[in-house]
Order: sequence, then C-alpha cells, then structure tokens
Amino acid sequence: MRLRDFDDDLNPARGILRAAIFGLLVWALIYGAFAVLTCGHAQTPIRGTARTSTPTAVGNNVPAPIMTDKLGRTVTANSSIPENYVSGSAAQTGTAQTSLIAAQGASIKLYITDLECGNSGVNTSMLTFTDTAATALLNPAGFGFMKTFATPLVVAANTAFQFTPGSASTTQTCNAQGYIGP
Repeated sequence: MRLRDFDDDLNPARGILRAAIFGLLVWALIYGAFAVLTCGHAQTPIRGTARTSTPTAVGNNVPAPIMTDKLGRTVTANSSIPENYVSGSAAQTGTAQTSLIAAQGASIKLYITDLECGNSGVNTSMLTFTDTAATALLNPAGFGFMKTFATPLVVAANTAFQFTPGSASTTQTCNAQGYIGP
C-alpha cells in the first residue's frame, strides 16, 4: 500500500475533492470539444426585418437593418426577395418591337439577369433589347441562345423590357427573367 492511498483513507474529503476535480476536467473536455465543433460561436439568432418589397435607400454612413424574406432567410441582394422577381415571354415573326416584361411603375427599374431566345426560322437575326445599353445579341437561325448576366441588364425606370429583331424569321421567341428595384 502506498502512502498516498493510505492518506486518502484517512481523509475522505481529499478523495471527494479529487473526484470532483476529475469530474470538472471531464466536463471541460466535453464542453471544449463541443466548442471546437461549433467553431466557438454561440448560437445567437440574428434578427432582421421581413420584407416583401424593396426598402427605401438610406444615405451614406447610415446604419441599415438586416433584411429577411417572409421565411426569415437573410436577403443579400434585391433579387433575393421573391416578390421582386419578374419574368416574361414573347414571340415575333417580323421586325416590330415586342414587349417581354411590362414597365413596373414610376422610379422602378427592371434588372434582367437571364435571357433565352430561340429562332425556328432560316434567317439569323440580331436582337436589340431596350436596356440602358441597347444590348444586341445574335439569334442564330434554327437555334437560339441562353445568356446569364453576371451584372444584370438595367432597364430605365417605368420602361418595359422589349426586343426588336433585326430581320424577320419564322418565329423568334424570347424569355427574360430578373427582378425589380429602385
């Protein structure tokens, strides 16, 4: 028998203290592992304001609230609010200007993120769109194109998004998707 073991028998408080210290060490290891697994971050919810429309812009260096959609998902861009999504489709056989998405009202711009156009005819046509840059894209005969814009096409406030074929073809159909904003 070692002297230490004999000492614990004579002083039960020391044995209880050792058990308590051991228990605390085990708890600290478990809690520490949990903290590492959760990256040490507390699970504190961040509260935002649910929006179904684009809020009024704030000035420079003015704090702005965090915005969420109706389900509480954080909104990181105007296009993230489902109520701001717009889309349209139209077909043309001639060279007349054709509306894809109607004007959305005073001070509301269209931001076009995606275009898909098809051409079932035998004539290749240059399509010109009514964004602020008058974007022109080639619509090949018997084929078409799909285009996603990393920087959306911007359509002036209260203006419809339209396309104008450069030449007539049997049927040229375009679809556009995007969102509205200030």
